[in-house]
Amino acid sequence: MDYNNLIETRKLKMDELEGIVSTGKQEQRMLNEDETTKFNILTNELKDIDKEIEEKRNTNNNKKNITINTKTMENRFSLIKSIRDFVETRSTSDETLQVMELGKNEMLKAGLSTRGQIILPYETRAIVNATTAGEGEYAIAEQKLDMIGALRGNLVAVKAGATLLSGLNGNVSIPVYSGTTSSWKGENITAADGAGAFTEVTLAPKRITTILDISKMFLNQDTTGAENLLMSDLTSSVLATLEAAIFSTFTGDTSQPAGILNGMSNTYSGVTSFEGIVSLESAINASNALTGSLAYVTTPALYGKGKTTTKSTYVGGFVVEGSTMNGYPIYNTSHMATGKILFANWADLLIGNWGAIDITVDPYTQAHLGVVRLVVNTYWNFAKRRAASFALGTMS
Repeated sequence: MDYNNLIETRKLKMDELEGIVSTGKQEQRMLNEDETTKFNILTNELKDIDKEIEEKRNTNNNKKNITINTKTMENRFSLIKSIRDFVETRSTSDETLQVMELGKNEMLKAGLSTRGQIILPYETRAIVNATTAGEGEYAIAEQKLDMIGALRGNLVAVKAGATLLSGLNGNVSIPVYSGTTSSWKGENITAADGAGAFTEVTLAPKRITTILDISKMFLNQDTTGAENLLMSDLTSSVLATLEAAIFSTFTGDTSQPAGILNGMSNTYSGVTSFEGIVSLESAINASNALTGSLAYVTTPALYGKGKTTTKSTYVGGFVVEGSTMNGYPIYNTSHMATGKILFANWADLLIGNWGAIDITVDPYTQAHLGVVRLVVNTYWNFAKRRAASFALGTMS
């Protein structure tokens, strides 16, 4: 299946998934067994499709399958040039207008309004280009206009296996089923109702906003390196804000989601030890959740401590060996709270993304410093689907 067909198939399956949930909500009932089975099948199929889409984006063959608009962007679009056009009050180029049209369509689909002058689409695998000085030609840069790809490659939670839901539309309700129970009864005794309970995790778009100040001297650079640097700064700023919120103890409010450490009790608290690590795994196993994308996420300090801590006096090896701990992958981030380590089925962490990248170009606020201010707005949310899939440790 080619790239465009994959995108269309994904859309159809998302519509089908939303239809199942919508039917249950409209009829004010829990999903029946067939609907639950279909929901799980569709969820797994979507994960496979997303993986295949990403693989095709990373191949040169995908250049044959992108749309005419994307081809134009590949040959012409430059973010630096577009910003410079706004600062110098020049008319917007056709190439920039085509990019923004794709971005506005993403915002419209998500049910969000635009704020800025430049609206960058998230998932278009367009090459961001810069003009060659003095010639007016366009040089191909290696940086891709694809923050979703950057998320998968750089966000620790996603590396660990978190479920990334992109291109969402409005509030999204994800059902959670507690499971069917069975019981022993006599030959002629009526069977007990074993139906499990349905709950739901709701994701609503919340705004991540950041400010980037760039000098007018930088805007005069017409190199691919400058273009790449700007896109990297833009992406890194959003990712850092998102990751810091995910691994926080914040209680949550109307502006920011609750961090996944909020309300969690320690499964283990003490010195860094192999026994403590195993206790986290045992806690997940006791909840019948020892399946899926299992991995550890901790701080750089604890990651280093594990590399120098032996398992025991009588057993060789260290708690952390290479990039694994007791056979499971381990990741570290400075955004994790000090002294904390999480073992989890990370597929049960849902990260949602809505709309496009909305950039307001402000040439006035920092004009006395020769600086142009970019105000960036993006829309995200995240939540744990099952609390039982997460075990927290505090170690020293």
